[in-house]
Amino acid sequence: MPRPVSGKTTVYRYKVPKKNGYSYVYERTERYDPELKRMVKIGGVTLLGKVKDDDPQQTLLRTRPKKSSSLKKGAADNSVSADKPRQETSDKSAGPRKAEEAPRIEKASRQRVGAHRILDFIAEKTRIEKDICSLLDKGTAEKLISCARFLVCSANEPLARVRTWQLTHPIPYEEGLSRDICHRLTQDLGTNETFRQQLFQLRFDRQPPDEIVVAVDGSTVSTYSENQISARYGFNKADDGLPTIKWLDLYASRTHEPLAFSLQPGNVPDVISIHNTLEQMKAVIGGRKIILVSDNGFYSDANAYELIKSEYDFISRVEVSTKWVRERLDRERQRLESSSLCMDSEGYVVGITKRVFHTFYGKADNDCPPPSVRKICYLHFYLDISKRSRMSAEFNTMLKGIREQLEAGYPVDSLDRKAKKVIDDFLEISCEGDNIRVRYNEEAISKAKADFGIFSLLTYGTSPMLSDTTRTFKEYISREHIEDHFRAEKNSIDGNHVRSWYGENYMGKVTIQFVALCYEECLWSEIGRVKQALRQDIANSRKSGKDKTVAGKKQKLLTWLNSMSLHELLSWYDAIENTEVSTQIRSVRWSTEIIERDRLFLDMLGVRIDC
Repeated sequence: MPRPVSGKTTVYRYKVPKKNGYSYVYERTERYDPELKRMVKIGGVTLLGKVKDDDPQQTLLRTRPKKSSSLKKGAADNSVSADKPRQETSDKSAGPRKAEEAPRIEKASRQRVGAHRILDFIAEKTRIEKDICSLLDKGTAEKLISCARFLVCSANEPLARVRTWQLTHPIPYEEGLSRDICHRLTQDLGTNETFRQQLFQLRFDRQPPDEIVVAVDGSTVSTYSENQISARYGFNKADDGLPTIKWLDLYASRTHEPLAFSLQPGNVPDVISIHNTLEQMKAVIGGRKIILVSDNGFYSDANAYELIKSEYDFISRVEVSTKWVRERLDRERQRLESSSLCMDSEGYVVGITKRVFHTFYGKADNDCPPPSVRKICYLHFYLDISKRSRMSAEFNTMLKGIREQLEAGYPVDSLDRKAKKVIDDFLEISCEGDNIRVRYNEEAISKAKADFGIFSLLTYGTSPMLSDTTRTFKEYISREHIEDHFRAEKNSIDGNHVRSWYGENYMGKVTIQFVALCYEECLWSEIGRVKQALRQDIANSRKSGKDKTVAGKKQKLLTWLNSMSLHELLSWYDAIENTEVSTQIRSVRWSTEIIERDRLFLDMLGVRIDC
């Protein structure tokens, strides 16, 4: 049984070093709050004095008192009292009295509105804010939206820094956010599973009415916290030796929108986490047609068995080294090498499709044999010609480097594990006196190079596209956007760190990050639309030979957009400020000037920033 909370206050002192060679000593009083489960500050912070850094005795010195504001003093001197009116002067040589003629400024404000206006436009496009407001009360919805907008604009800053950010940025929650408010918000969101699943359902409902292609993938987040019960030691993608929490995402491949997420213990392998995904999807998609797309890390016969049993169509990357896949590839290799069916616009990828019967085995239960099902499926083999050339050149360079090291006298034991495996598989070492000779194993090298640039996809289901070589390739390639999606989670919305002591708070934080990603993905899609329009306009201008000036401006804009990340773009427009000054007579408002290139982008995007 834990000790009862005493409620005693703690007073402690701390130093803040400055560049002038002194450290200022402050005193602070705190008390443990059992509701928040942490220490909270009581009252303010008191400055006691300063100590010289090189003073061994650390003698406390008094600091000079703050000087009174000259503006306040001048205002007090010039103030007019109702009991003692201002005396008139007959000295006309003094000139005009400006203090009496100019109206007194009563209020002035300045806010950065550039990124805010862009996010207003995106919120209207993706309708994520409308969904949130329909599911939560007004206060909680405004807090969630405000925090999500901060994550989008702040470039991997922790959520606690929203307190300073909101001072210069307009946010929906006008009362203002504090550390305690954010703490309670993440706790409330983390325990509100009804809201989370309803939001996922609305995300699915906003997809096109026909079949939905859903990419599924997972990542890991490391943590030092011992209170995160889902943090387990397992496969760690960061390879930092810490326990991890697995983050599983569902992502619309065609519309490039996040659909749902789930958190799982870090020791759950990718190949079995598909079960939780299927259960979650059953609850939110209803009877809609779903095609799952996964990478080779998710493929196994057991997973394929579960998908077939649940009547899901799927596209899965399969390693060509898998035994039954290898057998069919060897039969079709000559046909693949001579195929002229191009998958991409550059003509670098060719492919063929093979209709096969295969028996899929489920997970064995105790001593019973594993269940099985035999179904018709399609194996698609693709050859990326440019990738084959690149891999071959890199492989030759690696072999040459290892050979030169060995012939120079480097012992094999001094090389890393990867180099040792290359030596065992592809090199032959012989000694002739004091000389070391290294020969290439040409047969093994040719056999390894035969698979360079080849990858295979397995499809199953009733959708006609699953038997089409080209359409299957394009659907799988669109899945690659989920990798950018995970990079955005890790590098732009503070997804690399848990920053929460308890699992409920972390679930709430991930919910806020999910909303922030809905903004980011929609904004990326709109920027892509603008880029495509620019390319088309530039091509038409060059073909007609007219409007070269306009085409030059659009070319500069396109080059600039290609060099900007999403955060850099938002930061660039975040410099646009609105300043408003109010007097007794009128209010004046002005905005930061915008150059022609920036105005062109905003016009093509459909965003208007009024002065």
